[in-house]
Amino acid sequence: MARATAELIATRGGRVAILDRDSSDGAAVAEGLKGSFHACDVTDFAGMEGVIETAVAALEGIDVVVNTAGGAIPGRTLSKDGPLSIETFQGIIDLNLTGTFNVARLAAWHMSRNAPNADGERGVIINTASIAAFEGQIGQIAYTAAKGGVAAMSLTMARELGSLGIRVNAIAPSLFQTGLTRGRESHAQRLHHPPRRRPALRPEVGRGMSILTELVGGSLVVTINRPEARNALNGEVGQGLVDALTRAESDNEIRSIVLTGAGDRTFCAGLDLKALSKGENLAPVMQALDGLRDFRKPLLGAVNGSCLGGGFEVMMRCDLVVAAAGVNFGLPEVKRGLFAAGGGTRLPLRLPIARALELALTGDPIPAEEALRWGLVNRVVPPDELLAAALALGRSNSPGPGDGSGTSEISYCPPGATTAARIAPPPCAVTVCRGCVPRPRRGRPSFS
Repeated sequence: MARATAELIATRGGRVAILDRDSSDGAAVAEGLKGSFHACDVTDFAGMEGVIETAVAALEGIDVVVNTAGGAIPGRTLSKDGPLSIETFQGIIDLNLTGTFNVARLAAWHMSRNAPNADGERGVIINTASIAAFEGQIGQIAYTAAKGGVAAMSLTMARELGSLGIRVNAIAPSLFQTGLTRGRESHAQRLHHPPRRRPALRPEVGRGMSILTELVGGSLVVTINRPEARNALNGEVGQGLVDALTRAESDNEIRSIVLTGAGDRTFCAGLDLKALSKGENLAPVMQALDGLRDFRKPLLGAVNGSCLGGGFEVMMRCDLVVAAAGVNFGLPEVKRGLFAAGGGTRLPLRLPIARALELALTGDPIPAEEALRWGLVNRVVPPDELLAAALALGRSNSPGPGDGSGTSEISYCPPGATTAARIAPPPCAVTVCRGCVPRPRRGRPSFS
C-alpha cells in the first residue's frame, strides 16, 4: 500500500519521502521515484520525531502524510496455551495505533505552520484502518482493537485539526495482494463477506483515494476527491463511482447516495481532457455516467462549487440537487462549438423549454439562486450547511422498508412514460446546438 501510494503521488507531480524499516525495499522505491528514504521504526516514538524533522527538511515542507505502517500476529483471547499475552497485544497496539497517532501528531505540527492554500487547507493526513475494524475475524483480537482505534481516532482528529485547515481521512481496505498475502487468496475469499472475486492489486489500492465514501445514516456520501484537477473524471474516478453505485444498489441499509466534490471551487469539471489526450482508458467514466443515470435509489447532488459543462451533465443525473450559495451552473459548450450531449439533452426534462433553450444556446452561466428560481435545483444553502442539507433531503425522500427500487425512476418519468422514453432525448433537444461557431477557436484539437 505504501508503495502504491508513493507511486500515485509521484505520478501526479508530488515529491515523496518514504519512512520505513532499514530492511525494507523503501530505499530502492524512493530512488526510483526521485524521492528520499528515511530508515525508522514507528514504535520508537521518541526517535520518530527526528525522522519526521529530517523528512520534512528533505521535502522542504510537508503537505500530505499517509500512515500505512501496520501488521499483526494472529492470536485469540484464549487459546489452548492460555490467554493472549499482554506483551503481544500491546505490541500490535503500538505498531498500528500508537505509531499512527505519533506520526500524525508530529506531521500536523509542521502542517500547522504552512500557509493555507486557496481552499484554506494547510495539509492532509490519511490514516489506514482496516476492514477488520468493522468485520474482525477470529484470531484478530489485537489487530481489530488497533484498527478500530485508528478509525475512531481519525474522526476526532479531523474535528480537532479541521479548524487549523488540516484535513484528516481514514481508509479501511480489505485484503489486497502483496508479498505477504500472495498465495492466501482462497482463504481470504472464504473469510470475506460478501465474497470478493479476488484481492485488490497494488495499483488499485493507490487509486482508491480518488473516490471517498462515508455512510451517514442511510445515505452513502460519495466524494470525487481530485480537487487539484477540479474533480475531473478520469478512469480511476469512473471505476470508483461504479464501485460505489454497485455497493449502494446491493446494500439495503443504503437508502440514497449524496454525490459531491472535494473542496469548494468545483463540483466536477467533467471529463479529464488531459487523461483523454494521453490515451488513458476512460471506459469506466462512461460506465459511471450510465450507472448514475440508471441508479434505482434516490441520487442527490450536493453542488459545492462551479457546475459547468461536464459537471453540469453529472448534476443532471441527480434526482434532487442542493447547491451552495454563490456557485454557478451552465453549459458553455456552445461558445466552443461543442454539443452538450450529456446534460443538454436532458434539459427539457428539468426546465421549461424556453429556459432550457436559453441555457443551451447562450452558454451563459446562471448563479445558484437563479437556478433555484428556474427549478433546476431544490435548495440553495450556505456552503457550510451544504452536506447537512443534502443528507436531510435524502432522509425525507428515502424509501421505507424494502429495497427502494424504482424510486428515482418515478422522479424522472412523466406519467405513463417508459424507462426508454426517459433515457432517450426529447426531439427538441437535438437542435439546441444550432448557431454553434462553425470552426471553434478553442477546445480539443480534434475539433479544429
